Amino acid sequence: MTRVGRSASTGGERRAPRGSFRSLPKTPLGWWSVVLAALAVAWVIAGQRIQDALNPRACPDSVLCTGGREYVALALVLGVPASVLGVVALIRRGERSVLVFLTVVPALLFTAFWLLFAAGELLSPH
Repeated sequence: MTRVGRSASTGGERRAPRGSFRSLPKTPLGWWSVVLAALAVAWVIAGQRIQDALNPRACPDSVLCTGGREYVALALVLGVPASVLGVVALIRRGERSVLVFLTVVPALLFTAFWLLFAAGELLSPH
């Protein structure tokens, strides 16, 4: 038996259209996640360019040299909320865009690293 005025298939909830895996984000949280992640990546690249311009001898031949603490810190300030919003968009809002999945990957790798590190310390303390 269905309730009056509500569809049995939707359960009375209004959700954003899910879209496909290859589509752009459909929810505002998904968009915020993608924009913050893009800003974090752009800031890391810009930070390295700024550091190279200010002190060219700091990283003579290293491709992986990061700009400095302030550049990396701001990238984290942008990247961590991007991952959190991505997780919320995936779980609570039903987002299915590949771009949102990509914003969650750094958080998953970071979490997996620290869980494995903690497990290693418990299994083989030094």
